[in-house]
Amino acid sequence: MAAIIRVVEDRYHGIMDALGDPRVADWPLMDSPFPTLAMVVVYLLSVVIIGPSIMANRKPFALNKILVVYNAFQVLYSAIMFYEVSPVPPLSPRSVVVL
Repeated sequence: MAAIIRVVEDRYHGIMDALGDPRVADWPLMDSPFPTLAMVVVYLLSVVIIGPSIMANRKPFALNKILVVYNAFQVLYSAIMFYEVSPVPPLSPRSVVVL
C-alpha cells in the first residue's frame, strides 16, 4: 500500500513540476491540493451536518425584506454592467432593443 501511495505521489509531483505554472508556485493554496480539499470537507460538514443540527430547534430567520432589497440591487447592478459593457448602448439609435 505504501508503494502505491509513493507512486501516486511521485506522479503527482512529476505532473505538477512539468505542467505547473511556476509563477503561482508560491501562492497560498497552490502548492498542494490538500488545503483546498480540507476547506471543501469543512464546508460540507458545516452545511450538511453542523448547520442543520444547530438550527433543528430554532425558527428560521425572517429575511424576506432583506432579500427583496438585495435582489433589487443585483438587478440594478446587472443592468448597469450590461449597459457599460455592451458595444452599442441599448438606448442609442443603432440599438436593436425595442422599448
